[in-house]
Amino acid sequence: MSLVLILLTVLVAETSATRASCYLRKHNDGRIIGTAKFYSITGRYQNVSVDLYDSGLTDGLHGFHIHEQGVTGCDCLTTGGHYNPDGVNHGGAGGAASSRHVGDFGNVESRQGRIRTKLTYIVNSNKQGRCPVSHPNVYYNGQYCCKSAREKYYKPQGDKCDGSAIQRDSLCCEGDMFLRCPSESGVCESEDREGEGVYNVSEDRFEVRGDRSVVGRAVVLHAGTDDLGLGGDEGSRKTGNAGSRWACCTLQ
Repeated sequence: MSLVLILLTVLVAETSATRASCYLRKHNDGRIIGTAKFYSITGRYQNVSVDLYDSGLTDGLHGFHIHEQGVTGCDCLTTGGHYNPDGVNHGGAGGAASSRHVGDFGNVESRQGRIRTKLTYIVNSNKQGRCPVSHPNVYYNGQYCCKSAREKYYKPQGDKCDGSAIQRDSLCCEGDMFLRCPSESGVCESEDREGEGVYNVSEDRFEVRGDRSVVGRAVVLHAGTDDLGLGGDEGSRKTGNAGSRWACCTLQ
C-alpha cells in the first residue's frame, strides 16, 4: 500500500469520526471531578473513557450509564432514567442490543477515589465475544484472549505452557493477568467487573450523531455497583440497583 493511500485512509477515518464529552460534576455540588468522553467511527470502532478523582468516592465498582435527559443545574436527579429507546431490560456493557439499554455501560472501578477506565467496541468484527477486563488493552481473537494483535496466550502443551508463558488454570498467559479459558460459546470470561476492556460487536453501540444521538443526554456515575440486570428483581431489570447518583454531566 502506498504512503498516499495510507494517508488517505487515515484522513477518511478521522473525517468520519465523531466525539462527545463533558465534565463530570458532583450531584448537587457542581464541583468538577473528572471527564467522560465518547468517540465513534461509525461501523468500525467506538470507545468510552472515564477519568476522574473524588476523595469521597468509595473503592469498588460504580454503575455508569447514559440517561434520557440532560442535567438541569447540578441536580443529577433531573436526568430521567436510563436511555432505553428500544424498551428492553437493563444489562451489561457488552450484551446484545436486545439485552441492554443503549445507555448501559456496566461498572467503572474506583481505587482511592480515582477512576481511569476505557471501554472499546470493535464493530463488525467476525469474532464476536468479550475479553477479560483485568487489562486495558485486551481483545478476543476468536481463539485466544490477547493483549494486542501480536501477543497471544498459548494453549497448554501437556502439563506445561508453550514457550515462556505462565499457566493460569487451563489457559497459558504471557502476562500477569487473571483469565479463564473461553467458554463453549467462544466468549472469554472473568470474575470481575463488566464495563472495561474490549468487545467485538456486530453493530455500533451508541450514536454521537443521528436519531439516537447521545449528545444532549447525561452520563451518570452512581454511588453503588450495577448488578448488570442479574439481581432477579424489578430494580435490577430497570437500573441494575446501582444506587444514588454521585456525579453527572451533559454530553456535548
